[in-house]
Amino acid sequence: MKNSLFLFLIFFGFSSLFSGCESEKKISSENSSSNTSLSGSSPKSHSDVMENALFICYAGSAFIGTETRITSKINDSIEVKDISSLQMNRSGNIVSATVTHFEKLSHSGELLLFSTEVAMGGAPTRYEAVLPPISDDGTLAFPVSISCRGMKQTQNLTLRLQSPQPLRGAYAMETSFILSPLKPGESRTFIRFNPTLLQWETITANCPRVENITLPTGETCPLSRIETSARLLNPDGTQAAQELQKEFIWCDGNGLVWKRFSPLMNLSSWRTTPKLLEKYQKSGQFPPAPDSSETASSPSNLAETLHVPVRFMTSAASLANASEVTYRVSSSNSSAPAPIRGLFCSSDFQKVETIDDFTLRITVRNSSYAPFNQNSGSTRVPNDEEKLPSPIIQSSAPRIIQLASSVLPTETDTQKIAHALRSFVFRFIQNKNYARGFVTALEVAEDPSGDCTEHAVLLAALARARNIPARIAQGLLFDPQSGKMAWHVWNELFLNGRWVAMDATIDQNFLSPAHIQINSGSFSAAAMAQTLLPPAKLIGKIEITVETVQ
Repeated sequence: MKNSLFLFLIFFGFSSLFSGCESEKKISSENSSSNTSLSGSSPKSHSDVMENALFICYAGSAFIGTETRITSKINDSIEVKDISSLQMNRSGNIVSATVTHFEKLSHSGELLLFSTEVAMGGAPTRYEAVLPPISDDGTLAFPVSISCRGMKQTQNLTLRLQSPQPLRGAYAMETSFILSPLKPGESRTFIRFNPTLLQWETITANCPRVENITLPTGETCPLSRIETSARLLNPDGTQAAQELQKEFIWCDGNGLVWKRFSPLMNLSSWRTTPKLLEKYQKSGQFPPAPDSSETASSPSNLAETLHVPVRFMTSAASLANASEVTYRVSSSNSSAPAPIRGLFCSSDFQKVETIDDFTLRITVRNSSYAPFNQNSGSTRVPNDEEKLPSPIIQSSAPRIIQLASSVLPTETDTQKIAHALRSFVFRFIQNKNYARGFVTALEVAEDPSGDCTEHAVLLAALARARNIPARIAQGLLFDPQSGKMAWHVWNELFLNGRWVAMDATIDQNFLSPAHIQINSGSFSAAAMAQTLLPPAKLIGKIEITVETVQ
């Protein structure tokens, strides 16, 4: 069982999560003179550094890494360069992630181009695009190039503006606050590009008051509290109904961020200096994280953070061996419940009943039994993304083709081939561990180790190499050791006109009702973050009751 898919989304989002603040000139001068691995402007161009910032990052009370960002005026444009380097513990294994982001803006802050590179223990995936001018009818259309291990994919993005507005980069708020600090009682709205989701979103920032904030150094300073909310924009320019996770920022009078906090896994960041960071690293002791009296010298366990509590109304029978299980899934925050309607899918073996916006009843049947009387997408014809190679699922790579061809090479029955491939992946990945963050199918073929994500991407690639459409499902799997539901991924292969679920992490010919599916997708590099968005909305927000076990 695994959480690295979530980790991918969270770590990817860190490049736009962590930013900093300034109340003493000595910290500003230290940051401005610090060495950094981010390259500056060319020697012939005129460059004025607007901000050179260093942040320490936490998940809960645990220090998990750093972020460095430089914002500069270069001739008639603005450039933002950012590197986040993070590490977290997953069941005794340290998972590392590095996100490098660059964006170029016009002098008024409009996005001209961007590139983002993400590496999670494997080969980096690069996203980049140059934005053309907005057409006369208010439409912006441009391709995003996505590449990994020499394989490229293009995602075409379109946005039709409802009214003329500037389109800004991932750091729209930070750049805007530096140019013109947000004062108490003021609010500001932006349309910015979200490189995590490859989508535009509307960001609203409100500053209700000034608060005295104690920094990790022990110093207390008055900072403007800024509350932000976001909604994704549909291609026609209308806003999505559901609001994304709120975030909170604390800025000084110069518009520089000192503290940032996201309730999602209690993520936060704080501005620091190179000298202080070096001191912390040498001692191995970092200052207390926000709202914590603990000293965070080692990462906490990410896997436990993402587990979902389970309560049994009946005896805690083996869910994995049951024929059918009925779950009650509800929002865990009674004072401010999060709507979960529509976040779980129905299938041939999973029936979802909506009790209200905050409560669902989900019945899951062992896939070796007769299916429910419903079709919910099980017969949908596969699209190209589910059949063709991608930068993550490289089904055309020689090594992938070699492995796929070695399994029942003369067999023509696709169902027999599919089950043989599933069993092959289970045996092939002998080193089963949580040490990898997120790697591609080709990397798993070359180094057969990992957990459920590695099993799923490899099975998808091998199946597609044998002309069997494949996608990746994600959801929850009951963990009898912890007594909780853990985040998990498996596969769906298109066989004899239907999508059939298979879990290569577990060597069984059927899918047990211990699985609760959230959704499934092609896991193309262009669409993966969107596939991960529904689970992101559920982190820390649901609880599950097992009502019946048959």
